[in-house]
Formats: sequence, C-alpha cells, structure tokens
Amino acid sequence: MEQAFRASARNFLALAWLRVAGRFWSPPLEITGVEGLSADTGGPVVVVSAHLGPFDVVAALLGRRGRAFLVVAEPMRPGWLDRAVRWLRGHRGVTLVPPSPAGLRRVVRALQAGVPVVFLLDRRSQRNGRCVRFFGKPVTLSDVPVRLARRFGCPLVFAFTVRERHGYRLRFEELIRPGHAQDAPSDEFEQLVARLERAIRSAPDQWLVFRPLWSTEATA
Repeated sequence: MEQAFRASARNFLALAWLRVAGRFWSPPLEITGVEGLSADTGGPVVVVSAHLGPFDVVAALLGRRGRAFLVVAEPMRPGWLDRAVRWLRGHRGVTLVPPSPAGLRRVVRALQAGVPVVFLLDRRSQRNGRCVRFFGKPVTLSDVPVRLARRFGCPLVFAFTVRERHGYRLRFEELIRPGHAQDAPSDEFEQLVARLERAIRSAPDQWLVFRPLWSTEATA
C-alpha cells in the first residue's frame, strides 16, 4: 500500500507539472499494441482500463497530442478534492464525466460522434453490474462497457499504463468484438476481467485503488 501511495503522489506531481510547465516538459511515452486499434474502421470505440500506473498522466499526454476522448470517472470526496483532481486531470482533449444518468447521456453522444469513451473497471459498482470472481473473490463490477459496445456494435479495447524507469508506457490489447444477438453467449466481460487481473499482476505496486473493492456480503 505504501508503494501505491507513492505512485499516486508521483502521478499528481506530474499532473501539476504538466499544468504549470507543460510547454517545457515532455516525458517519453511509448505506445504499443495500437495496430489493433488502428485496424478499426474509425467508428466508436469503448476502451476499458484501470487505476493502474500513471493512467491520468498518460491521458493528459494524449490530450496534448491532440487525442480527444471521454473518461467516465467516479467523483472523489470531499468536493474540494474532487474539483482539484478534475482540474489537474482535465487537460485539453480529456473530458471527465461522472457515472450518472447525465454522464451516461454524454457517453452516448460521444459514441454517436465517434469519440472514444474510457471506463475504469476496477471499482465496485454501486448501481448495475455483474458479480464476478476478481482475484478469486466475488465482486460486482460494472458491465456497462460491454453493454454499450453491444448496443453500438463497436469494438472493446483493453488498455493499461505503467511507469517505467525513463518514462511511461501505454499498452493496447487486441480488440474484442461483442456479439449482437440478445441470446448469443457473452463472455466479453469475463475476458475483460481476466485481462484486468493480468495487467495488475504485471505491476501490483502501481495499482492505485484505495477504496474497499471486495464486499464480505457479495456472493458469487
């Protein structure tokens, strides 16, 4: 946990530095696995990620490179902290919306306009979700990304970030194309959860989840 707090502090320092002196600082960012993403037809894309590594710093760097996307992010408490963090994370091209009915409407409009939408899956769902085994324990995670991808017929992309010695790395996984039939077997959600576990295992000291995730009342 101490390593995770240190990693989170480094993220906020980097975000603040980008805000204050971004014109004079451009850390190395390696992007891999984009061949699957670029192979898409250019329509809407649902991206699933996690609070892993410098996820918010990489988002800011992508925004500076002219990439536009929308991120669904839970508000923080207290309110002043949420406003401060959203100011730090809200760089050009990066739009943050809460997981609320109003936020969902903005998500739908973004997908209709062909703007990629990013969901951070490693949060216990307080609303609709699906109970799955996550690191061997039952937890309810949001399956909204899969349902939206099925509704819009667009691919799901799993992406994660890690901090390395001399910069940052963003890795895109291969595309998952959900089925469209209502009664078709749907294992896209389980695939996403498995990839999420694999990514976290690759850098457990950079997994920045400080809220309770597993509930003792959850059942598989």
